Amino acid sequence: MSATEKGSISKQKVKKLRVSSKGRITLPVKIRQQLGIQEGTLLQIAVIDDRIELRKLPRLDGQPLLRKFVWEDYQPLLKEDSIPISYTSKLRKVLEKPKMRSLNFRVFLDSIVLITAAIFEKGSSSLFLEVCQSAMISTLVTRLVLQEVEENIQRLPFPQGLEQYRRKIQDLEPEIVPLPLPRLQAMAASDGIFGAKDSHIIAGVEAGRSTHLITLDREHFLQDSHKRALFPIIACTPYEFMRDYLENV
Repeated sequence: MSATEKGSISKQKVKKLRVSSKGRITLPVKIRQQLGIQEGTLLQIAVIDDRIELRKLPRLDGQPLLRKFVWEDYQPLLKEDSIPISYTSKLRKVLEKPKMRSLNFRVFLDSIVLITAAIFEKGSSSLFLEVCQSAMISTLVTRLVLQEVEENIQRLPFPQGLEQYRRKIQDLEPEIVPLPLPRLQAMAASDGIFGAKDSHIIAGVEAGRSTHLITLDREHFLQDSHKRALFPIIACTPYEFMRDYLENV
């Protein structure tokens, strides 16, 4: 840090914030006005040594960073999430084995997989999360993914969805990958293989040293151009992953 930067910091009035019983803090009005922080603004939080750093995340390409799904968006996803009953029975027998072989995979979960697992208990996404727990597969997300999931579940006509999602996340205990802001910003100026609202997913996949991106979204992540751009990371659906997993267990 330069002497100029130190001087500017020393001249600023230090604010003390009190943490509530639920772990919440309130940013002072002047700070919010200075940084343009409004309701719905996304902040990235990071622990650096003994301090907490908050950064305001940008709107990429002038667009909101997170996707907003409506019920109609789930119609093609229902087909992707379906799984044959015979295959489910076969896989559950594998899950019942007393000792499962640990697989050295690091799978990044697209938000749509977590949303679908929460509202469709008998689909491939929900079963996939069970497989990850049984086989001790490392699951990865970013805080933006978790925020995207919560915001969208609350918009859907499934009152029990949010509670089921939080229970599954608690059981799964995914690794939360810090989002690299410079990479996120660079992707906004890229050649457009992935859209602005997909950039935080791809940045998280890269930062987490993922082996797989698990998604149901064929339009935005599973086209040939997407798979070539992600290589050697494998993009696939939960069913495709489990099918290959079951053959090699």
